[in-house]
Amino acid sequence: MSESLELLAPAADKSVAKAAIDCGADAVYIGAPRFGARVKAGNSVSDIAETVRYAHFYGAKVYVTLNTVLSDAEWPEACRIAWQCHEAGVDAFIIQDMAWLTADNRPPAVWHASTQCDIRTPEKARMLAEAGASRLILARELNLDEIGAIHAAVPVELEAFVHGALCVSYSGQCYMSEYLFGRSGNRGECAQACRLAYDLVNASGKRLKTGLHLLSLKDLALDAYVADMAARGIRSFKIEGRLKDICYVRNVTAHYRRVLDRVMAEAGAAAYRRASVGRIHLGFEPDLEKGFHRPYSTHFIDPAATGEKASLYTPKAMGEPIGRVLSGSGRRWLLETAKPLRSGDGLCFFDAERQLVGFGLNEVQAEQSNRVRIQTAKDVALFPGAQVFRNQDLAFEKLLRSERAASRRVAIRGGFTYGQGRAALWAQDEEGIGVRLEWPAEYAAAENEARMRDNLLKQMLKTGDLPFEWTDFDAGTPPFIPIAELNARRRELLTVLYEKRVAAHAAVTPVSAPPAYTQPPTDENGRVQTQLDYRANVANEWAERFYRRRGVTRITRERQPGQWLMQCRYCIRYELKQCPRHFKNTDPDYNQDLFLIYKAHTFALHFDCAHERMEVCALKNGRDA
Repeated sequence: MSESLELLAPAADKSVAKAAIDCGADAVYIGAPRFGARVKAGNSVSDIAETVRYAHFYGAKVYVTLNTVLSDAEWPEACRIAWQCHEAGVDAFIIQDMAWLTADNRPPAVWHASTQCDIRTPEKARMLAEAGASRLILARELNLDEIGAIHAAVPVELEAFVHGALCVSYSGQCYMSEYLFGRSGNRGECAQACRLAYDLVNASGKRLKTGLHLLSLKDLALDAYVADMAARGIRSFKIEGRLKDICYVRNVTAHYRRVLDRVMAEAGAAAYRRASVGRIHLGFEPDLEKGFHRPYSTHFIDPAATGEKASLYTPKAMGEPIGRVLSGSGRRWLLETAKPLRSGDGLCFFDAERQLVGFGLNEVQAEQSNRVRIQTAKDVALFPGAQVFRNQDLAFEKLLRSERAASRRVAIRGGFTYGQGRAALWAQDEEGIGVRLEWPAEYAAAENEARMRDNLLKQMLKTGDLPFEWTDFDAGTPPFIPIAELNARRRELLTVLYEKRVAAHAAVTPVSAPPAYTQPPTDENGRVQTQLDYRANVANEWAERFYRRRGVTRITRERQPGQWLMQCRYCIRYELKQCPRHFKNTDPDYNQDLFLIYKAHTFALHFDCAHERMEVCALKNGRDA
């Protein structure tokens, strides 16, 4: 039997969720009122219920994020919210805290282990699968072979990110924001310490780099690897961005809908099938270069792929490259570009100090040979040869914000019959869900059968505000029926079919089985752990029970001086081409102990080349370490 491939899109709120579904998402993930990993992206239970109803019409699903670490005091409220969302019909919860896999007062729901669970080994995957997680959201640092190894180790669904912003640390294993600003990423309050500018200094005190964003990664774009990921066992392809706006979500979702459809078409119906239904109608052409994004990277998915992973000079969105400066000064410049520019567009460039400078366009005059003269909204320090990017395309944004940007309709066929004092309308959708509406009637024969058939077809092929589209309708030999009655019968038929579709795709409560306790926790090297520290993110009694049932005898919650704040697969020395294991003729200044400096804070870098890891550790700075 073929396996379904799911496109999973982010939703800041119900309007963005609906937009994502209209553009082809098979599922959306949305924040609960509290306790989601994006504290600013919470939603009311009523809005979540409305989103569920909209999604289920298309056979799409709604996953609610409850993926923060919880205290004992918070557990009752978190559990109450989970029950409310469960009763609202959500299909699954995305969780980080192990309490959700062991507490006896949780709802009988489907649980997806978040990427914050740091799932990067088969051993960790087995523990979570045996504990009751029905889906594992893998670490973003994994390559194709590592994904395949986890797929071979567990019988549950695997989900992976394919697009969006990247954390430099393994998710759930970053304590930098909490250390610097008192805002914990594991509590949904990440202050994005990885996007700050740092100095790089060696043990001799030499400043090797100044004011660079040494921990700020480029954005992920794995559209070229979707087929390879599916072949390794990924069944849900996730777009990052629960804080992104509707323009971003529409554009990126529509792009990956086409990618996934192409992958399924090339593999054939025997291999894969869509996870939801409905024909997508777009009023725009998706373009990943437009809208918010940093430069793109494929991260670690392909070990053979080369290319820088960090955006060293800016953590901001640069947009699409549009051309270069030929000449000019002040507010008037001549650009070489093949892109159509418009007044109001936002452009940016790197100045002589490698700082990103943005400006708006007041006026654009096209010239011959792909040249345009522009007048900027302010004096800018452009210079001949400068590469220019567009980070705001007003015309494209206008298309994306339009109500006509996208729609999605379920295909139906049907017919009309009449005889022996009874009339009937029937309709059946593309999944085989059908409705038959019958009523007693004594209609007069139509004076003009052909005209009556045309009138019947004309009225029946309307769908009003219900998202259906007719592909076929058999009008038979109709009698004379008043237009008003036809319209009323059609509305009744389609309303009943709509409700039947929503009910058919209601969330299924899983048959719960006692969780297994055979798989103990392991470290990143696969070694069994009987003692855990702060990195296990245990903050409540239920999570502690989870691990004690698996052989853990001691859990230390406090971080000790010298312990790391980040663990990363990304390596600064490698990024700067100063790793002696991989590059020849490296600078000896980089072969000493290295440190990052941010204001009064100094962080030591530890390089574990054998395991492809870099750790960022705090040094004492007048506060804790």
